Amino acid sequence: MVSLRPQALRRNGSSRESRHIRIGEWALTYTLVRSARRRQRMSLCVAPSGTVELRVPQGAPQVDIDAMLYRYQAWIEARLAEAASRPELRPPSFESGCDIPYLGETLRLNVALGRRRRCLLQGDSLLVQTADPAPTKVSAAINHWYRERAEVVFKDRLMHWSRQIEWVSTPPPLRLRRMRARWGSCSSKGEVCLNTHLIKAAPACIDAVIVHELCHLEEFQHSRRFYDLMDQVMPDWRSHSGALDQDAPRLLLS
Repeated sequence: MVSLRPQALRRNGSSRESRHIRIGEWALTYTLVRSARRRQRMSLCVAPSGTVELRVPQGAPQVDIDAMLYRYQAWIEARLAEAASRPELRPPSFESGCDIPYLGETLRLNVALGRRRRCLLQGDSLLVQTADPAPTKVSAAINHWYRERAEVVFKDRLMHWSRQIEWVSTPPPLRLRRMRARWGSCSSKGEVCLNTHLIKAAPACIDAVIVHELCHLEEFQHSRRFYDLMDQVMPDWRSHSGALDQDAPRLLLS
């Protein structure tokens, strides 16, 4: 049995809806995202908060959606249990003295009044100048700075790894997005999308995500061949990926 709420259409034609499925004694509430883009496969994510999201092609039949959820039931339950066992985390207060993550390090936030909004990295601290020191305004300024830094850092690392990988002739187009449950994706057209939250992670973790997406240019599925390619390009990727997963609840907070 599946129940749903009315679809919420986005500007790009995709839709997002909350659904509930019951198979025997198992009941699950999840978010179904139907993509208007030329998506060829379904992808399942469980966010550190415990939110389950399933992305599918626009015309994917419900029977296939239900089958995928049932097939990954044990994995979903394990991730939900892991999320429930984590201690509650609170986002930064965005006031002077609080900690701000950046490139695997912790910056001390310093908020000061200024005529125009700007963020300045000063050693191990981040100065945010703003006409309005309200936490929401400071948060917006920092997120804008994160995106600016992500564009520079991600492009540089994408260029670096594109030169190292034999099947990548030129760096693929890069798109940035603020996502709640995924670090990156690779479209069937060869476009790499990276989560701006990733700029908070250690450089090696950023590299592991970029290598992951570049390997999808050669092997789109998460097959044995895909993981062989990962091992070939970055033999220690598992440790970096594990560290990123471990730190995800904190990095995705704000």
